[in-house]
Amino acid sequence: MTRAFSLIAVFGFFLIGCYLALAQQTPPQNAAPQHPMTFFVTSTPIGQGGNLGGLAGADAHCQALAAAVGAGNHTWHAYLSIQAQGESPAINARDRIGQGPWYNVKGEMIARDLATLHGDTLEQARLGNNVNKLTSLTEKGEIVPGLNDNPILKIEPGHMPLNTPTPTGTKC
Repeated sequence: MTRAFSLIAVFGFFLIGCYLALAQQTPPQNAAPQHPMTFFVTSTPIGQGGNLGGLAGADAHCQALAAAVGAGNHTWHAYLSIQAQGESPAINARDRIGQGPWYNVKGEMIARDLATLHGDTLEQARLGNNVNKLTSLTEKGEIVPGLNDNPILKIEPGHMPLNTPTPTGTKC
C-alpha cells in the first residue's frame, strides 16, 4: 500500500512539474508583437487653463507624459491646430501627426491612416475609426471620464471630460 501511495505521489509531482514547466514557456516566435503606443489622451492638464504654451508647449507636455510611462522614444505632437497670425500661416492638426497607423497603450488600433481617422470619404466615414471611450485611453491606460458617465462617478481633479469645451483635454 505504501509503495502504491509513493508511486501515485511521485506521478502527481511529475504532472505538477510538467504543468509548471509548460506554464513558464515563452510564447512562440511567430506570436505577433504588441504595437507601441502612438496615441493617447493626456491624463493631466498643463495647469494653466487654456494657455498650453503654443504648439511647442503642448508638444512638450505630451512628450513628458509619454516619457513618464516609457514611451518617449519618438517625437510626440499634440493634436492641435493654430490659426494664421500675421506672417505665420495656419497649422492644421492633421498635418502634424504623421500618416498612421495609431495605436493606444493597449496596442489597439485607433486608425490605420489619416483618411480613416478623419473619415475622408463617405465609405470611410461610414466604417469609422476606432476612437471611442474604451479605446481613447490616457498614456497610463486609464479611461477618461466624460459625458454620459455614471452621475455618481467623481471626476478627479486634472481629469477633464473628453468632450469638454476647454483645451485641457488636449489629445496627443
